[in-house]
Amino acid sequence: MGDLYQALMNRDKDRVLKMYKDEVLKMYKEHQQCEVPLTTHHDTVLHIAAFSKQEDLLTEILKNESHIKQILTEVNSFGDTVLHEAMSTDMTTVVDMMLEAVPNLLTKQNKNGETPLFKAVQFGQTKTLKHVTERFRDSSNKEIHWRRKDDATILHVAILNESFETALELLNLNLTFVKHQDVDGCGLTCLQLLANMPLAFKSGTRFGLLRKLVYYCLPDSKRDEAPKSCSVPRDEEAAISEPTAAKFHARVISQLRIFSSKLNNKFWCCLSQGWPAIQMVWDLKKKHASALKLVKILVESDKSWMVPSQHHGMHPGDVSIFRDGFPKLSSNGELYDDSQSEDSQDDHYKEIPLHAATRHGIIEIVEVILEEYPQAIEYVNDQDANALHIAVRNRRSKVYEVLVPFIQCLPRLMMRMDCNGNSLLHQVAVLGDFQPKERPGEALHMQWEIQWFKKVKKIVPHYFLNHLNNQRLTSQELFTENRRELVVKGQEWIMRTSESCSVVAALIATVAFTSAYTVPGGTDSGKPVFLNKRPFMVFTIADAMSLSLSLTSLVIFLSIMTARFDELDFHHSLPARLVLGLTTLFLAVSSMMVAFAATLVLMIRQKLHWAAIPIYLVACYPVTIFLALQFPLYVRVAWYTIKDLARTTRCSFRN
Repeated sequence: MGDLYQALMNRDKDRVLKMYKDEVLKMYKEHQQCEVPLTTHHDTVLHIAAFSKQEDLLTEILKNESHIKQILTEVNSFGDTVLHEAMSTDMTTVVDMMLEAVPNLLTKQNKNGETPLFKAVQFGQTKTLKHVTERFRDSSNKEIHWRRKDDATILHVAILNESFETALELLNLNLTFVKHQDVDGCGLTCLQLLANMPLAFKSGTRFGLLRKLVYYCLPDSKRDEAPKSCSVPRDEEAAISEPTAAKFHARVISQLRIFSSKLNNKFWCCLSQGWPAIQMVWDLKKKHASALKLVKILVESDKSWMVPSQHHGMHPGDVSIFRDGFPKLSSNGELYDDSQSEDSQDDHYKEIPLHAATRHGIIEIVEVILEEYPQAIEYVNDQDANALHIAVRNRRSKVYEVLVPFIQCLPRLMMRMDCNGNSLLHQVAVLGDFQPKERPGEALHMQWEIQWFKKVKKIVPHYFLNHLNNQRLTSQELFTENRRELVVKGQEWIMRTSESCSVVAALIATVAFTSAYTVPGGTDSGKPVFLNKRPFMVFTIADAMSLSLSLTSLVIFLSIMTARFDELDFHHSLPARLVLGLTTLFLAVSSMMVAFAATLVLMIRQKLHWAAIPIYLVACYPVTIFLALQFPLYVRVAWYTIKDLARTTRCSFRN
């Protein structure tokens, strides 16, 4: 049977058919065995042909097979029939032939409790799903397709495999057994599952600059679909009651929009065929759009935020200002009893979709939920934390910007304490595992933490700074305590950077100083030979600037290395010095390149003038590499530091 298996792998249809008739049918006649397993998983010829998508071979065998019913009921070691394998592909013709021969094959389950329809959804076969829907719509045994043995539903599996278009088709078919709020074996609804899948959404996907540009330029429609215009455009509707000229104008604009949309779609279709990377980005954008559509449908039936939590923590606005041995005093003057016992927490507690999406930074789900149920923002979990607490704790700045406007109507959102007495500022003080990817280095991480603390500090009442949590720590004390190690690492990082740059600055200063006494062309009685030449003046100015800037850079980096490295120094002082030091260093390097170019012009302008440009390029290559490697760091440090300084200055002028 090894030759038969090899022929199947080589997709040699004629050889497979010949060997199938000569060997398999002969064995069937002798041993009354319907099929012969060819693999360790007991796959038959039809199984292998099905999952390897050899449609012509399957069609030929099924047409000429006399004992087709017996063959189609054969299962492999997973309990899969040939129909299971066929429906995991898009071979609808073969599926029809199998179901005509054995209609009840559609309800046969494998060892995991999966029907062929379940397998089709699992592999994202939307076309096959739509094709076979009518065969079981009126069946009395429809529920068998809904859930497998591990309690995962067909909709959960589609979402887990990111087959969002298939999941949408399941919902659009209005099948009676499809229930939005059913949970899987882990107790998660489909919306909860999506809220824990950040990579399925645009907000959770990181792009490079070029891919981000392509993503925004790509049309929203599918690659294989042209934009359709089934409805009357708004411009045309508005012009119905207007004169004929206005109607004609609106219709022309509408047709131009349709034409430009089709042209844009066709343009990107052609590009995607030649550039697989564009096709990949387009598929990703389509996946994001399908996931968002799915969220909008599932949110309509989600009522998880209406279930009250078991814990209520402190009353919003209660502030504790005393250390151990003193009672807590609330803002309304009443004593707060801290001796009350807390209920045990459910170890298997599941976050509601709003909180899960907030924790993962999925801004799309947060916006859809709050648009449908704005009151869901007041829900608190078993830690008595609301969505604002979770966004702040997990550094989800974009979600935070969405939630902040609600504070104007509901100030208790930011005044709430969790069950551990932590205010919103205490949530900032918790360090966690967050690492801002756009800010390399511990020093810039520390800068971001301070900026985040000050940003949240602006929206909370000033007296919250004195509030003590259950550990008897203020938010500032907790912030400092949790960042001792980060401060040390930040100091080490900035010291390494400063030492490296100071070495380069000292080297440039040495070269510039030496060049001032060894001028190009030499001297004649103490007077430079090329004194009256314009390139010599360029050389002199560039060399002086290089020396001055490199020494300035060296002094700045020395001041960084001798700084005290206090926690607040990482906010403005140290980053600003680093920006200034890098700026002067880059200018010094650039000036040195200009001086070198001017020297070459003076030396070779009489001879080898044709080779000037290649010589310049080769000579400047090492310095250019240095600038290219250090420039990204410079841009990041400069951008975030100057941006924050400008914001702080603007706010101080307003006040």
